[in-house]
Amino acid sequence: MKIYLTELRAIDRATGGLKNFAGPRIEAPTWKLAEQECAVNYPYLKVVGVLTAEIDAEDRCINYNHSSN
Repeated sequence: MKIYLTELRAIDRATGGLKNFAGPRIEAPTWKLAEQECAVNYPYLKVVGVLTAEIDAEDRCINYNHSSN
């Protein structure tokens, strides 16, 4: 299962302007199903990418998300 990244637009309290913020991660087998999940349960979110790797802040190890789907 792939992990999809999302974002939302909201008012930044510091500036009063609109800003993009990172949203929650969505697990889904395809981009289209991730978008459907957002449309049904989180209409304020937009799917913007697929998580491919994370860097662990403590040991600086790169963890790759190897998914065959």
